[in-house]
Amino acid sequence: MTSNERIKNLQELSTLDRQSMCMQFLLLLNLCDKGLAPSEIKSYTLNEKTYFDSKTMKEHLAESSLANAHKGLYALYQAHFIERLVVDKNGEIATGDNYQRNTAMIYWRLTEKARSLLD
Repeated sequence: MTSNERIKNLQELSTLDRQSMCMQFLLLLNLCDKGLAPSEIKSYTLNEKTYFDSKTMKEHLAESSLANAHKGLYALYQAHFIERLVVDKNGEIATGDNYQRNTAMIYWRLTEKARSLLD
């Protein structure tokens, strides 16, 4: 990735809602990727890609509002800084938004776009 592309990614990140929350999630996911995050954060590996559990990550944020955390995560998701993996209560991978929200586990991982800002 070129320097100009990285700068564009940084500029895009600065326009997202809940910037502080977005930065906390990006940095926490980066720590998880490097094996430096708290051991309580659950992970799930699929096709040699490791994703990290939304609920256990939220426990380590400075912000106590789950609504703000949710909005920050989805701002990153919609801007393609993170990707989502949903595992339903039966252990099946759910596609799209077709899953039972109260029983599914949601996992996240950094995309190359996000990694371009952190590496």
